[in-house]
Amino acid sequence: MSCRQLIGSPYHEWLPTIREGADDALSKVIRFGEPVQLVGYRFVSWNGACTADVVIEPMMMDDGAVGARVQIGDLEFCAPSNSLPAGKRWSDMGKLAAMLSHGVRNPLNAIKGAVTYLQGRYSEEADLQEFTGIMVEEISRLEQFICGFLSTSTQGAEPELVTADSLLKKVVSYTLLQAKAAGVSIALLGDDIIPVRIDAFQFEQAVLNLVNNAMAVLDDGGHIQLSCTMLQQGGLPFAVVEVADDGPGMDPARIKELHDPASEPQLGKDRGFGLYITREVVTSYGGRLEIVSAEGQGTRVQLWLPAAKSETEAQEQS
Repeated sequence: MSCRQLIGSPYHEWLPTIREGADDALSKVIRFGEPVQLVGYRFVSWNGACTADVVIEPMMMDDGAVGARVQIGDLEFCAPSNSLPAGKRWSDMGKLAAMLSHGVRNPLNAIKGAVTYLQGRYSEEADLQEFTGIMVEEISRLEQFICGFLSTSTQGAEPELVTADSLLKKVVSYTLLQAKAAGVSIALLGDDIIPVRIDAFQFEQAVLNLVNNAMAVLDDGGHIQLSCTMLQQGGLPFAVVEVADDGPGMDPARIKELHDPASEPQLGKDRGFGLYITREVVTSYGGRLEIVSAEGQGTRVQLWLPAAKSETEAQEQS
C-alpha cells in the first residue's frame, strides 16, 4: 500500500496507537490544539520493545482542517534479558501464534455449533440460556480476535469505554463451573463502577490469564478473589483490578523478571506466555502490572489501568 492510499484513514489502522494515559495522544492534540510531549515513550510490537521521545504538534492542513505532526526521536531498543536475539524470538513466536490461531478455528466452530444446539434444545432453561448467551458472545469475539491477530499489534486494538466491574462480573460468571470442578471458590468483591477505555476482549483475556494461573496452583478448597478499586497516584485516577489467591506464592525471581519491562518469555521453557501477555495488554493502555507474593501466603496480582471519564462527565466538561 502506498502512502497516498493511506491518506484519510485513521492512523491507528496502520501504526500502533500513541497514548497519553488513557487518551489517544494524536486525537487529543487535534481536539484541543495543544502540543503533547512524551518522554521515553515505550513502543511495543512483535519485534520487541523500544523507547523514544515523541513530540506531537497541531498543524493546519491545506483544506483548513486541523491535523497533527508527529516527531519521534532516536529509538532505543530495550535489550531482552535472555540470550536469543529478539528478532528471532519474536519471529518464532509469530510462527507459533499462526499455528495456534489456525488450530483453534476448527474446534471453535464445533463448540459454536454445540452451543447453538443447546440454546434451541433447552430454550426454557433460564440459567442455561444465560451461560450459552455469554459463550456465543465470547466465541464471536474470539473469532474476530483470531482474524486480526496476525495483522495487528496489542496497541492496534480499538479501545471502547467500558466499566471494569462489569467485565469482571462476566469473567466470574464463565469461570464458576471451571472453579467448581477444581474445588476452588471464586468471588467478586465490591461493586465500584469504574470506567476504563480499553478493548474489552483483551481485558477479559488478561484477567482470565490470572484466574487460570491461580486455579492451576490451588489445592481443593482454595480461594480466588477478584476486586476493582479506584486509587489515586501522581494526581491521576486508576482502576486497580486485583486477582488474589491463597496458594503457595510465586518465586521472587519470577516476580522480578515480570516487573522488568524488557523481559520476554523464553521459548522452550516450562512457563506460559499468559502473564507476559497480560503485562503487555496493561502497559499498552498506559497501565502497569504489580505482583505481591510470599511463600505460603498466596499471590496478589494488580492491573493498574488509567480510569476514564464516563460519557456524562466528558459531556459536562466539554
